[in-house]
Amino acid sequence: MQYKDQQDILNFEKINDLLAGMPGYTRYLVEEYKANRSSSRTILGYVRDLDTFFYFLETEKNIPAKNISLTDLESVSPLDLTAYKSFLSYYKRNGKIRKNGIKASNRKLIALRQFYRFLFRMDLIHDDPTKKLTLISDKDERDSHEIQILTKTQVADFLNTAETGDGLTDNQKKYNKDNELRDIAILEVFLNTGIRISELVGLNLQDISFDEDAMFVVRKGHAKAQKIHFNQRVREALSHYISDGRKESEMDPEALFISRRGQRITVRSVERLVAKYSQAAGLGHSTAHKLRRSYGTGLYDATSDIFAVSERLGHKNIETAKKHYVRASEEKDIENGSLEVF
Repeated sequence: MQYKDQQDILNFEKINDLLAGMPGYTRYLVEEYKANRSSSRTILGYVRDLDTFFYFLETEKNIPAKNISLTDLESVSPLDLTAYKSFLSYYKRNGKIRKNGIKASNRKLIALRQFYRFLFRMDLIHDDPTKKLTLISDKDERDSHEIQILTKTQVADFLNTAETGDGLTDNQKKYNKDNELRDIAILEVFLNTGIRISELVGLNLQDISFDEDAMFVVRKGHAKAQKIHFNQRVREALSHYISDGRKESEMDPEALFISRRGQRITVRSVERLVAKYSQAAGLGHSTAHKLRRSYGTGLYDATSDIFAVSERLGHKNIETAKKHYVRASEEKDIENGSLEVF
């Protein structure tokens, strides 16, 4: 079974667990997303966001979430929605404090608006109280989320840290020595292919073709694998890792990247290793998404071809690529798959 199929099963189990405590009509929205071929991860995110809103109504209206009717939803007032916006910043649930920054709060508000619009479109409600709902505005936070990328010098420092262990603690150096080839391969793949972190952890050994210098990746929102060519740096890093650094795994023998526990490496583990090497290199906190964006920006600088960038990064909508990567750049040529951005 492919990694993506395994994740879909787990995600839909979580979705069903959440839906069990929510009103029955929420399932209509899930079916709508399924019909539109949304990924299980996207659907799970929306259901979690709606679950937060129903929990808020449960506490405010003193009605069990499962029993909240469509009439109750229609009766939500502008003051209720203002209270919800305030609630999102800090609340307690199941004995734990929950906090949402502006970005996370706005995502939940957007999910709520989409939910109400869906119900209105399906004639399940006659009025949409969220039509005047505004998002939380904060210029400072918005500016701080502008695209951030690594320069070529910073990338060199980043990779050098993974190779030498410079800047790591003694405990980190020991772990680094045991996993050096794996970590270098992971970083090279991010920096020279631009694939997503979820796509990277889903790679299997058979997805790598050294004959074609390509990997076959099941991209977000797609059922079939896409061939992504890689350059010499990625070829060498993967070759060294597979031949000399990869540990055999009884738990997941097909997985490409293996954790120290002998199972497929997780998204969380990859996030931690990226942050570890970034901080040790003196670059502050970097994420896998930052490495992906660094690649996308470097690719656009090298080609001035936003269509190539969009296709390479697996964007469904070219406007997404334009938003993040179009900037002043000299036109340069690109050989398919062999471009060395860093």
